[in-house]
Amino acid sequence: MAIGDHVLHNGRRYRLRGIDPMSVSERQAELEDLETGERVRVLLDEVETMEPQPPDSERF
Repeated sequence: MAIGDHVLHNGRRYRLRGIDPMSVSERQAELEDLETGERVRVLLDEVETMEPQPPDSERF
């Protein structure tokens, strides 16, 4: 997972905006909702990676 990746949390799609450092116990991720732009912080363990999506121009 890298900053800017699209991820899932509770079935919703988000953009990963930040991650706590490795030294922090119970690391959290800052997520931006792709539909509303709202930002939330959740436990990193609750975030799922998504399969890479091709750019819109490459979709059929």
